[in-house]
Amino acid sequence: MARLCETSPLPIALDEELIGVACPSRKEEILQWIKPAYIILKPSLIGGYRGSEEWIALAEKENIGWWVTSALEGNIGLSAIAQWTYTLENPLPQGLGTGSLYTNNFPSSLQVKKWETMVDKIKKCNIFAPKIQKNGTGLYFFTLSALFALAIFLTLW
Repeated sequence: MARLCETSPLPIALDEELIGVACPSRKEEILQWIKPAYIILKPSLIGGYRGSEEWIALAEKENIGWWVTSALEGNIGLSAIAQWTYTLENPLPQGLGTGSLYTNNFPSSLQVKKWETMVDKIKKCNIFAPKIQKNGTGLYFFTLSALFALAIFLTLW
C-alpha cells in the first residue's frame, strides 16, 4: 500500500486497513509509513467514537484527509453516527446513506436528499426517547427501542 500511495497519480484512501488497529502508536506508524491521501472511518469497526477520533487527530497531524462512513448500520446506528459526524465539522462529503438498504428497519427522521443526509423535522421519530412503562406486575421496563438505542450508544462510545 505504501508503494501504491507513493506512485499512484490518484489519491489512495485506507479503509479496511484501519480495522483491528487499536494502539495509537501503531495507528501513527501506519499513517507515517503508508502516507495515504485519505482515511475512511467506520466507527463501528475501528473502536467507536474514541478510536475514530484518535485516527482523526493522527491523520490531521500528518495532513491526511478523512471522512466517516457507516458500516451498513440500520437507522438507529446511522442516526448516532450522523449526529456525531456533524459535530466533527468536516467539510468533505460523508458516506452515511446506508439506512435505506433495509426493509425491516426502525423508522428514522434521517433523510437522504440530493446526496445529503439531513433530519426531516416534520417526521417525528421517538425511537431514542427512553420510555419507561409499568407492566402488570408493578415492574418497570424500557421499551425495546430504548434498549436498542442504549446498546448502540454504548457500543459506539
